[in-house]
Amino acid sequence: MVEEIVKRVAANVRAVRTDSGLSLSELARRAGVSKGVLSQIEAGRANPTVETLWALAQALDVPFSDLTAEPVQPQVTVIRAAEGEWITGTPISSRLVQRLATPGVLEVHQIRVQPGTARQSAAHARGLTEHVVLHTGRMRLGPVEHPVVLDAGDAASYLADCPHLYEALEPDTTGLILMSYPTTRRPA
Repeated sequence: MVEEIVKRVAANVRAVRTDSGLSLSELARRAGVSKGVLSQIEAGRANPTVETLWALAQALDVPFSDLTAEPVQPQVTVIRAAEGEWITGTPISSRLVQRLATPGVLEVHQIRVQPGTARQSAAHARGLTEHVVLHTGRMRLGPVEHPVVLDAGDAASYLADCPHLYEALEPDTTGLILMSYPTTRRPA
């Protein structure tokens, strides 16, 4: 049990520090711990005290649980083209696909993907969520371990802070990707 917690804390501290762009030395300085202790924590060879974890969380500007919680298993939420109600009008009709309540940054990318090669993307920043709405074609996408297939009109959402992929299954597959970045750090 303690060994599992030590490994989890090691992975979380390393991931948050890396996502924050901090060196071991800089995080150690900000948290008031020695670089050697921090190195041991990230290597999974030290069982840090609650006080040390609080100091690290404050220095990283993240909740304590970001350093201690079990990693969230990738989930993909899929809304099929036939699901949901269309509100009809003249000349426009609308179907709610996803409601995003985020104080962070939202980027909207139009995509066109050709079959033949799957594009594997490295993990993005912690907490980044991708929302995909497919307009035409078919596509396999989502976390590498749990991809889903979307048809034209389908939509999916998943955490993209793990390796994920995009693979067109038909020529000229098109859609939108909305990238929702959480705000966890204050601007400099």
